[in-house]
Amino acid sequence: MSAVFSQHALAVTDASSDYKANVSSVSNEMVTVFTTSLPPLNQTPSNWAIVQADLTDAKVVAQKWTNQIYAQLLETPEDIEAMDNAINMFLSDAASNAAVLASPPDGTTQAQLNAYKAALTSDLTQLKTKFQLVLSFVSGLEAAIISFGAQLPETVDKLSDAASDAYTDQEIDQAKIDSLRSEIKNLNNEIIGLEVSLGIESAALVGTVAAGVAVASVPGLGWLATGACAVAALGETAAIALTAIQLKEDQDKLDSLYGQLDLVEQDAAALQITADNFVALSEGTDAVESSVSAINAAWQPLSDDLTAAINDILAALNEENDTPVDYVAIEADIADAQSEWEATYLGAVSLELDVQASDATLTVGMTSDQVQAAVDNSATTDIITYVNNFNAA
Repeated sequence: MSAVFSQHALAVTDASSDYKANVSSVSNEMVTVFTTSLPPLNQTPSNWAIVQADLTDAKVVAQKWTNQIYAQLLETPEDIEAMDNAINMFLSDAASNAAVLASPPDGTTQAQLNAYKAALTSDLTQLKTKFQLVLSFVSGLEAAIISFGAQLPETVDKLSDAASDAYTDQEIDQAKIDSLRSEIKNLNNEIIGLEVSLGIESAALVGTVAAGVAVASVPGLGWLATGACAVAALGETAAIALTAIQLKEDQDKLDSLYGQLDLVEQDAAALQITADNFVALSEGTDAVESSVSAINAAWQPLSDDLTAAINDILAALNEENDTPVDYVAIEADIADAQSEWEATYLGAVSLELDVQASDATLTVGMTSDQVQAAVDNSATTDIITYVNNFNAA
């Protein structure tokens, strides 16, 4: 069994790391989408009714994804956590039973040895079931995502098209609007790069938090970031410093680009940037789906090989009358499997993320300590409750 963990751990670890990063990123994209409200427009476009309807539809489907899929993204790791406790218990019990069979204490009767053998058989059978349950949790999550289908990207595409079509009957400089949109996207990517350098296990603030702070500070763009930031509570954390990157320069560039737009172009930019936020969420959900599929693909051979390895031990136990069982080897393998499983679980199988929505007030120029203090002293709530309550308001 121990060799199976060693063989497959790296693939599962890589898939799990991507999963955590993508779930954390999509958490902030969710908050951005649900807390962004369009500003009063200087002039409504001729297709305003279509824009409003498509925006409403996009929010409805995004909330549906949040409640049906994102909620399961958080629940599935909790189910796996419960299996980890059971797996450790059965591994420990199997190791104890194998140890007695490998070196029976003086005076142990055959009836007692038979009882230890039956207990070992039961432990191994239970382990096989638990490992298969972990696979079923991951497979079930993937199935739910597949079942949800393309509802979000299809709805977001409609919104994006409507936003792009708005004001096409007016004289607007789309290139200037695209420059502003591109700069906001670059800023988001810059933050994501900083996250990666910190490592998702230590980054307290994830996704578009700092980007939102910089954008919100630009006159006319404050409507983009009216709500909370998403905070991943992951034990020892290292908050992103808002002085760690050139946010002031980024602010100045955004301010300059926005200042070049006339009133109608500002309206067009507002609609297109809003649609861009939904596009980012949709792309984020695609990345999460790919991560879940990768975890399932990595766990499937691990589960299959573990089942085969356990079946080999069970077969040897059943053939004891014909061939002596090497209980010493079985004991050593189970003991090694305990260590390998712990390392695999901590590094790969544990997918749990505690993502909270925080109302911390962040400003450009804050150090990481100031950011951390603001988050620590802020009100937080679980992100699903936050999104649902905000959307109902």
